[in-house]
Amino acid sequence: MRQIQDMRKEAGYKLDQKIYCQWHSDSKELSAAILKWSDMIEGDTLLSDFINGPHDKKKYDVEKELELAPQMPIWVGIKK
Repeated sequence: MRQIQDMRKEAGYKLDQKIYCQWHSDSKELSAAILKWSDMIEGDTLLSDFINGPHDKKKYDVEKELELAPQMPIWVGIKK
């Protein structure tokens, strides 16, 4: 959630603005944890959509490759 909030700030979104977020990780453990908590993540970070899928041809306002835990990389992209 912190990473998405930091990305929202970097993009200059308004505090009450809903946004689209897509993410993907090859780590089964990380993906399972995110899916388990997806409703809370979506609500707490004001996401209109929180989609799990590999990076696509969409243009994102901010996108990052992160390592939330050792050997558990994740890609996240956000847009209005």
